[in-house]
Amino acid sequence: MAYHSGHGIRQACLTALLAVGLASCGSSQVEQAFPGDSTKDDKHSLNSGFPAMTIDDVVQANALYIRYCAMCHDKPQGQAPSRQALGGLSAQRIYDALASGPMQAAAASLSEPEKRVLAASLPAGEPLPEPALDANMCAAAEPLVAPAIGEWSAWSPDPGNTRYQPAGGLDVRSVSKLKLKWVFAYPGSVAGLPLVVGNRIVTAGASGVVVSLDARTGCTYWTAKMSAEVRGAPLVAPIGNNGKRAAIVADAAGLVVAFDLSSGKRLWEHRAFIDRIHRITGSPVHYNGRIYVPIAGFDAQNASNADYECCKGRGGVVALEVASGKLLWKQDAIAEPLRKAGTNSRGTQMFGPAGASIWSAPTVDAKRGVLYVTTGNAFTYPAPRESDAIIAFDLITGTRKWVSQAIAGDAFVAGCHGRDLHPNCPKVVGPDADLGMPAVLADLQDGRQLLLAASKNGMVFAFDPDRSGRIVWKTRVATGNATGSLILGAAVEGGRVYLPVSYNKPEGGVVALDIATGKVAWRAAPEKPVCSWGGAACSSAQRSPPTSVPGAVFAGSNDGVIRAYDTRSGAVIWRFDTGKPRKAANGVIATGGPMGRGGQTVAGGMLYVNAGAGYGRPGNALLAFSLDGK
Repeated sequence: MAYHSGHGIRQACLTALLAVGLASCGSSQVEQAFPGDSTKDDKHSLNSGFPAMTIDDVVQANALYIRYCAMCHDKPQGQAPSRQALGGLSAQRIYDALASGPMQAAAASLSEPEKRVLAASLPAGEPLPEPALDANMCAAAEPLVAPAIGEWSAWSPDPGNTRYQPAGGLDVRSVSKLKLKWVFAYPGSVAGLPLVVGNRIVTAGASGVVVSLDARTGCTYWTAKMSAEVRGAPLVAPIGNNGKRAAIVADAAGLVVAFDLSSGKRLWEHRAFIDRIHRITGSPVHYNGRIYVPIAGFDAQNASNADYECCKGRGGVVALEVASGKLLWKQDAIAEPLRKAGTNSRGTQMFGPAGASIWSAPTVDAKRGVLYVTTGNAFTYPAPRESDAIIAFDLITGTRKWVSQAIAGDAFVAGCHGRDLHPNCPKVVGPDADLGMPAVLADLQDGRQLLLAASKNGMVFAFDPDRSGRIVWKTRVATGNATGSLILGAAVEGGRVYLPVSYNKPEGGVVALDIATGKVAWRAAPEKPVCSWGGAACSSAQRSPPTSVPGAVFAGSNDGVIRAYDTRSGAVIWRFDTGKPRKAANGVIATGGPMGRGGQTVAGGMLYVNAGAGYGRPGNALLAFSLDGK
């Protein structure tokens, strides 16, 4: 799609107009910035892409931004990006967020032209280049290699979500030899995590494009398109008894699709929900012929509108048959039925209990026949016991076996930080803590196991799976903050759990805890942030889920640098700056940057890193590293 971004005086005037109004630009500036007639009938045609902004468009966009966006983005709270951060996104990515992504519900009353003019007004620079989907196609359809040791076929290479790769061909002695081998540019921008199975990669981007690449060269075998953004990792699982495997992808709008791993042909699809109050942000997992898909309630961001009937969205799990996509069971995180719950001060009907979103991948415990999920805060008061908790479901039936709450009383919706509360804020506002990362099923030396989970407010918890999730220990490792301190994942290796820190004083760093006791083994201080793109929205926060190999743990940072730490001491033994532009195998310039969401993948003696899915500066790079670049 054509998008005419502004530069020089045009962009400066546009930014000023959106920030403080029309008085900031003189008439001569306006004429230079927005030449031409604003009344062309075809200006907002869907086929013409995004409008070249005229003065009328800017006035309209400014009004739309103030009405629908300013409350969350001018003074960002929680994980909402700032107005400055929105300026670093492309018009297409902003439009996708409004049309089918996380802002779909908030933008429900906007017309199609209004979504497009708003999306076109926010970027402050050129969008990321869009590679052709058929660029750098593999010359021959190389046969799909059979399953091998050291693959990475889900969010974690093991069902316990340890993110430990013992057979991927890398360890503490070889990590320093890693060199860049090839780069791939995502259509749109980066999303979840690349999977590596045999000689194939399966990955998906924020635009909803699914791609299968050659693991050694980065050439493209096939592409497909989902209905919305894909935030989690895909999943590769056997389908039937003939050795055939499927790539299963779940998008944010609730569509789950199985593709033939070899050809990309659609095998089946299932719609987990059709409403706008739920999302899929976590990754599906597979065990014994079943797929488990996490569901998040997603209407709390609309709560600042006093006329919104808050809240109905709740976390849940959908279990599907891998061979057919048939629904086997579906369970809400909250056991108590949804009901009317009085009215707010505006007279708007309220509902509850709601919330307890499942933001991340479920954890499979084959030994006990249990599926564990971690949950976020409640949206309504009083907070139910299933919020900020671990819930255990029976793998076969979905029956709830136990609930163990880590943080009680955490009822929270958007716009309730500080003193500027609105009518839909809970009666007692909680800390917005969330157990946002997957539970980790970790082994102890004496044969016992513990479930490890961490919260946005900087606490780490250990639960006993044999005693209905009783909390064994808890340790604070970071400062609580609205943007979250412990966010997306942890890794295990050598009797320790490794946690990157997003918010602390100072931001960033990695902490290693003894699994048995919760005591701090070491703490690696954050390095001075690099941010080679020039420093905009630069920080050393480390949100990206880590990945461990024997003797080393990888962790990405918001400064665009991927680092490897020695698990014995916390010393940095390898680092690479992803933030510099690089020529991609599929013909355009790929740009890395802040890292978040999926983390890193290790398989076949190589390291794969998605760069550009963090906060502040978008990127579109998948970087593949091998020993000595060979």
